Amino acid sequence: MSSAFLSRLSLPSVQILQKAFFSTAGLAAPHALSGATVSKYNVNESTYTVGNKSILHIESGQVGIRTTIDISNTVTAASWTIDGELPPGLVATDIFNEAQLIDGVINTPFPVIKGTPTTPGPYGLILKPWSLKDGQGNTAPQLLSIAFDISAADGPPPKLHYQRNQQTLTLYWTTAEVGSYQLTRSTDLVQWAPITLTPIKNGDQSSIQIPLTQTEFYRFAPDP
Repeated sequence: MSSAFLSRLSLPSVQILQKAFFSTAGLAAPHALSGATVSKYNVNESTYTVGNKSILHIESGQVGIRTTIDISNTVTAASWTIDGELPPGLVATDIFNEAQLIDGVINTPFPVIKGTPTTPGPYGLILKPWSLKDGQGNTAPQLLSIAFDISAADGPPPKLHYQRNQQTLTLYWTTAEVGSYQLTRSTDLVQWAPITLTPIKNGDQSSIQIPLTQTEFYRFAPDP
């Protein structure tokens, strides 16, 4: 999730991915980019200073929700190598949607990973910036590892039922179907706000009573 993804990565999957990333990183002996003394990786709003510690960025999202991940190094690279497994539905490109990942190499200073995930699960990438095109020249002294955890999509929203009398409107639904949805209201079908009334539970159903004081619309919407 936009770069607006929620963190749902479980500790065991982080540990497994870290082990895979760091053992792979140890296979190579990278050199500093030309003229680089201190550089930083930028991944969306996160910044990681290149030093002696392994660098792991955790990104999580949800099936069906589009995301964009912008990646750069403060020492501008000419190309990047990308190893590992992209979540299905995501592609590596650039900000102009022109660059392509070919044989693990993408010729752009600023790679972007974007798309809409289609399959839940943990995934991981290892990225290396290079001073020349086609993954040639000098590279940073540390690799950038990105761990993804893609959660399953929410089910459909609950079906909303109602009963009306002269003074009140009663809304009711099956409690177990709510999931991560919340009940919202609107007077113009444009601006929606959560309903803060506490539902009354009766068996497998929940309900609320609303006074009939004005024309309103109601729906279940994903909980932000």
